[in-house]
Amino acid sequence: MHILKQDHQKVFEVFIGQFRQLFDLKSDNLYVGQSGSSTLLGSERGFSQNLDVLFRQHACFNLRSCSTTLGSLSRLVQSLPRMIIIDEIGKQHVKFSLEAAKLAQSNASLGEYDASAISSRQSRSLAEDAFFHPSIMSVSYYSFEHCFAVYSPFFLLVSLHVLMGAIIEWKRYKRENKKYMAWKNKVNVRST
Repeated sequence: MHILKQDHQKVFEVFIGQFRQLFDLKSDNLYVGQSGSSTLLGSERGFSQNLDVLFRQHACFNLRSCSTTLGSLSRLVQSLPRMIIIDEIGKQHVKFSLEAAKLAQSNASLGEYDASAISSRQSRSLAEDAFFHPSIMSVSYYSFEHCFAVYSPFFLLVSLHVLMGAIIEWKRYKRENKKYMAWKNKVNVRST
């Protein structure tokens, strides 16, 4: 099967148009071909600027996600004063996440969008590692009221049975003690 150049060009223009629409890439340049006019590359730099747009969007998404995750972690720690945060989370994850976020911002301001995207991805990953660290997720940091509300029905039922058992045993002990004392008095009376 042989595809004519004009048909190939039409298909390619449609592909490029749909590709740009898929990634929400805007362009101002107008391409006029044999099959008609179409809007293609947005600058003299060509497709690299479109990649820069994608890198910027990716970096913004990652930085927003990093900020949200670290904010949630901060609110969680502040709301639970009994929570103990190990140094590994604070020094390694949170600190390095903030440093990577600052590096992503500085790279973006310098126009190094690919490096900004990489740093932002690292900052988001470190923030999520801090939030989902096993030492945080494995321990229940509930308030005393919550623990009381959850566990009191269980302990109330158990303690009720233990208390009833103790009372029954105390009564049995008194009854048996009276029998023993009566027997001992009877034995002492016989021996004297």
